[in-house]
Amino acid sequence: MQFLRSIISTQRKRCCLTLAIMAVTAQSYACAAPTTSDMVEALEKGNVFAAGISVSARVAGTEALISTYRNSKATSDDCKIEALLAAKTVFDLGPEGISRVKVYFFELTLDKYKEVSVSKGDVLSFQSGQIKQQDLLSSLTVQERSVADASENVANYLDASHRRPVRRDLLTRIRGQNIEILTNLENWVDDSECKFEAIKLANRALSVARGYKRVKITFVDPVNRREDRVIEFDADQLKTLAQNVDALVASVPLSVGKDQWMPSERFDPERGDPARLYAVAGFKQKERAELLDRIQKLSKKGVGVKPFLGPFLQMEDSAVKENQEVVDAALAKLNTSLDEQEARAAAAKEAKPSKVASPTKPAVTNNTPSSGGGNEPSSMDNPYIRKQILADPAGSFEYYVRRWRGKDKKPEDFPNYYSLMKVYVNALTEAKRPAEAKIYQLKVDEVKKLHPDW
Repeated sequence: MQFLRSIISTQRKRCCLTLAIMAVTAQSYACAAPTTSDMVEALEKGNVFAAGISVSARVAGTEALISTYRNSKATSDDCKIEALLAAKTVFDLGPEGISRVKVYFFELTLDKYKEVSVSKGDVLSFQSGQIKQQDLLSSLTVQERSVADASENVANYLDASHRRPVRRDLLTRIRGQNIEILTNLENWVDDSECKFEAIKLANRALSVARGYKRVKITFVDPVNRREDRVIEFDADQLKTLAQNVDALVASVPLSVGKDQWMPSERFDPERGDPARLYAVAGFKQKERAELLDRIQKLSKKGVGVKPFLGPFLQMEDSAVKENQEVVDAALAKLNTSLDEQEARAAAAKEAKPSKVASPTKPAVTNNTPSSGGGNEPSSMDNPYIRKQILADPAGSFEYYVRRWRGKDKKPEDFPNYYSLMKVYVNALTEAKRPAEAKIYQLKVDEVKKLHPDW
């Protein structure tokens, strides 16, 4: 995704490249009943927006509303592309009742924003090939809006501007001269921190909703279901409190760049996502970044990379300590190990099965048949294969198709291919990714026409 962003900023051909990636290789997530926190986590994990930019989400009826900042160099087409990627990420979660995603790109001043609306039909039409890339971009509009004194805009403003220590849903309403805000805050957060949060929220609300007299904030605890905590401010009182808080915060010293946490202490190789790693500044940063990119690409293909993470982090520690000899040695050793791993992965990808079952008599095992039904080899439906499918449907499909290509036969002529396509359909359907499941259901139907006796 970072490579994609460099293309967006340097080339005018970003439409074809970006949307092709969106249709085939964008990271997908699935959960039974995704919350707005799940949406934000998926957007951040998928690097939909630039790293470090605040992102928040909430649901209003049948719409998912995403708020973020607009990069000062981003064009209208950039906003459309990011909105499409955000919409696909949200729809991949399978949220019930959500048919449209709206993305608000706020200016840093937070008095203006750009709005892009993407429907589920837009995404599905492109994925199925019913609409061309440029036509899809042309059909989307970027609306320029100003923040007005209305409940909806107060909520969008707070979502975009407030970097919360914990993610939570946020609702607002206007009653006469009062602004009312409802948000969640876990009960373990003490009353002092609760009050600080209330001052920040109320101050931001009144800064955009000018002319209102009072702000009432209700904190709820949806997990432990304790009693609500309610804090009210009038405009004059809030102004004084905010000034006092600013003065207090300004008196606290803050240093930059003096932290003693080493790279190996910041990341857990057993549980951490390699996609979140980066090469620290210093000696041979470019070479270390290129090596890390190789590790991350292997990880995306489903290849185990844990053996490389520890040595990489130790090398990063040495870069911080400016131990150039150790960095050089680690780079050489890791690159050699990665050469070997990539060669093994390539060999496995090109490998063909030594023995293939007869097209008219599918192999039968004593194991229970897969959920696809029929006399299918149960080996085609196992946790490892399903994990590959859910991580990268298109990439894993390409790998398996190569295994069933011969001189005189196509993949459709092998019973195991037919069985595997049904596993694709089952896995993606159960993960609530119907658009992707439909792609492989078409392949199942094609084989069934060729071999009705299967």
